[in-house]
Amino acid sequence: MVKMGTIWERTTEVLSGRAGMLFGIAALTLVLPAVVRLLVAMTLPTTTPLGAIVGFVLALAVGLISLWGQLTIIAASSDPSIDAPAGYRLAAARLPTALGVTILLSIAAFVLMIPLIVALVAAHVDVTTLNNATQISNVPPGIATFASLYIIVLLIVFLTAAARLTVLNPVVLHERLGLGAIKRSWQLTRGLMWRILGVLVLFIVVAAIAGMALQLVVGTLTALAFGRDAVATVLLVTSIASSLLSAVFTVIALAFTAQLYVALAGPPQRRP
Repeated sequence: MVKMGTIWERTTEVLSGRAGMLFGIAALTLVLPAVVRLLVAMTLPTTTPLGAIVGFVLALAVGLISLWGQLTIIAASSDPSIDAPAGYRLAAARLPTALGVTILLSIAAFVLMIPLIVALVAAHVDVTTLNNATQISNVPPGIATFASLYIIVLLIVFLTAAARLTVLNPVVLHERLGLGAIKRSWQLTRGLMWRILGVLVLFIVVAAIAGMALQLVVGTLTALAFGRDAVATVLLVTSIASSLLSAVFTVIALAFTAQLYVALAGPPQRRP
């Protein structure tokens, strides 16, 4: 029986022993691309055609580099014989497959949302402005009821999928599976959904609280140092700080995922 406490202990051991390497990988593949994208967006607004094109290309590049970095961190967290260069090579070899699986799952998630979008559009609701209080209040009662129930169903489906596919990327990385990795991940996490889901929810809550606190503190200190009129500087500093904090939580989450996979499937080097 896999115990989450044991997985956390192993994760702590990995982080304490390989922290420099793991956070170095995160700095290069998670933080640096995000900061570059932010700087470009600040100097070349996406409201212009050129800015929109550059922003789109940068978003794709950052997403691809981020996925590569995440696979590298998983590789180095799950196998002590893998150093950073070996991790980068393994991640690069499996990157196309991981990207394909990610795109497929994203398409599946979008397809599940189509009934909700169709219902709102049929009710003449502008789905791009649903955060507008007037838009929300103008949704017909029947559509509002359907949308509320459907959102609850989607939430259940997405949370279940998130728990059961937690070890998806480690499977893609170490077992050289494509779409079969979805079934394999589902099999490995059988009977563990609620425990994994509890860890995921707790982790998300802690990360969200830490993120809000960091933005408040860093934003306030930066505004006091440079003046409240230095909006761009405050935005830049808080965004960089948020990227750093996000990278820390991402490394912890990926190390946990890697150790969960090892506990469920065995050490990668022992598989043919």
